Amino acid sequence: TGPDNYFAQHAEFTACETCPPGWAFSGKTIEAEMGGYAYIKRPVFKVGGIPIFIFPAMMVPLKSLRQTGVLVPGGGVTNRGGIAVSQPVFWAIDPSRDLTLTLTSYEKRGLKLHEEFRYMLSKENKGSLAGAAVTDRALKNEYSLPNTIDRWFLHYQHYLELPDGYISRANVKPVSDLRYIRDFQDELPGLGDPSLENTVSLSKNSESVHMSAEATVNKNILKYFPHSDNT
Repeated sequence: TGPDNYFAQHAEFTACETCPPGWAFSGKTIEAEMGGYAYIKRPVFKVGGIPIFIFPAMMVPLKSLRQTGVLVPGGGVTNRGGIAVSQPVFWAIDPSRDLTLTLTSYEKRGLKLHEEFRYMLSKENKGSLAGAAVTDRALKNEYSLPNTIDRWFLHYQHYLELPDGYISRANVKPVSDLRYIRDFQDELPGLGDPSLENTVSLSKNSESVHMSAEATVNKNILKYFPHSDNT
């Protein structure tokens, strides 16, 4: 209907390049403006061509720029946590910073809030801070503990070029208990490692010399009880 405007009936929208697409929305009518939005009436969400959900209407951005909005819900099932349903929200703070907040409801554990903040000071200098917190009912029952356990993690990392040729690096991952990585392995790297490594360093490079200082703390995760000490 114009240089960047389209109208389609009984059509399908997807961003996938595979055939058939990994995911798609089919709709009775789709009105789309490139650089704007696609308005889909009676969309059916399909994964691998199989219908999953049907909605009365939906608006999908057709923009290459990051944009604040509600992301696609997620979910899963585990033996210890039961059924989990999550809803992420993305906030594009500015061109160099963003924040993702995710609220997850676990059938056996409870409600958990997860956040991930990312920033870029330049093409090379960047960092992120992720974390989550949940008052876990399942861990209390599994270990016959008297109270529920407040479980959390933080993951901070950065690469920063300082004046006079100095470079600062950090990769710090404090956790509330030794079982966190096994129960929430998609949130924090380190599953299968004997220890959780936390490292900060400062280095300086010149044409002929490299100097560096590094501090590392390893947290022993080869223990059964979640609150074991770090012997």
